[in-house]
Amino acid sequence: MIDNYVGMKSALLDQKIHAVGTTGEGRSVILKDVPTLAEGGVKGYDVVSWNALFAPAGTPPEIIAKLNAGLREVLALPDVKQKLLDLGIEARAGSPEELKARLVADIAKWTKVIEQSGIPKQ
Repeated sequence: MIDNYVGMKSALLDQKIHAVGTTGEGRSVILKDVPTLAEGGVKGYDVVSWNALFAPAGTPPEIIAKLNAGLREVLALPDVKQKLLDLGIEARAGSPEELKARLVADIAKWTKVIEQSGIPKQ
């Protein structure tokens, strides 16, 4: 099964299930001893969930910068970092430019997957 960490956390801790691989490009800080699927032989496999905050189009750049700085500050707080890790979230704040690049790359990646697999467009 593939699921997020928080959904499997209790079963993992109780050793009712065992993690055999993580789906990201690098090892998870939560499951340090669990190899990635790429390490296990599934080359190029990199599938992770992510979240982002968006502002309305036309929001002044100085407001975006202030919001981004505040987010970075909050996500750097040790107690916030730990609470998020407990929920299975390895939070990383990025810049608006990094988010745009991620969106562009993910749209291209998943468009290719959909086309190659023959999934009908909805």
